[in-house]
Amino acid sequence: MKSLVWLGVLWLGGLSWASPNAQTHLTLGGITQAVWFICDGLQTPAVFVVGQPGSANRVRITRFDKGASGRYSYQTYTLGQPDPGAGQVYYALSLGSQQMGSVHAVNPGMLENPSLVYTPPIISLELSKESIECRWVPGTRFLGFSPRRSILISQNAKGILTYQSFDFRNQGKSDIPSLEIRGGKSSAGSFTFENQGYTYRVQITTPGRANLTVRKNGQLLLNEVFIAYTEGKP
Repeated sequence: MKSLVWLGVLWLGGLSWASPNAQTHLTLGGITQAVWFICDGLQTPAVFVVGQPGSANRVRITRFDKGASGRYSYQTYTLGQPDPGAGQVYYALSLGSQQMGSVHAVNPGMLENPSLVYTPPIISLELSKESIECRWVPGTRFLGFSPRRSILISQNAKGILTYQSFDFRNQGKSDIPSLEIRGGKSSAGSFTFENQGYTYRVQITTPGRANLTVRKNGQLLLNEVFIAYTEGKP
């Protein structure tokens, strides 16, 4: 049944682009807004935030460079109608009359465990001549990024949480986690993990905003605010 709901979400426009089980927000220039999804490039030194389709199915895609520069740029595209087939769904991205790329999603019913699809199952982007494989896994409870790293928190079928940090180093690939911790705890809008005396906590502080803190023996060592994040709920 859940896969049928997801197909409806993927196929409809307007506010239905946002999954009923996930909320995604971007904070830029002090303004927080709801967006469609985050594509954290596995082999690409950038993170892409795709806005919700607006009037005339226009979507803004913002590219954030991985690294301390904080550089970002954006382009607005026209989103085409879904083109489904063989468990896949494609949406064309056009500038004027010319197709410049696409959004690629999968039918959750094709996955091994559809009940673990908590966030939009969008696995890749094509932008001009660039192909971006998005960081997406079943059971995603949280995916967010700061200027220094991406954080992925996932949950398996037994409810066990895993924390993964993908540090941005010299704008290189970020497909291998810099840190992985298994067996965390979750509460409303908060995830906590312990590792070698350090406490890692991801918390949604206010609607649309979240941060990462790291403490040792109660002393705050790190406090990073996420530029954008997705929270998925079972």
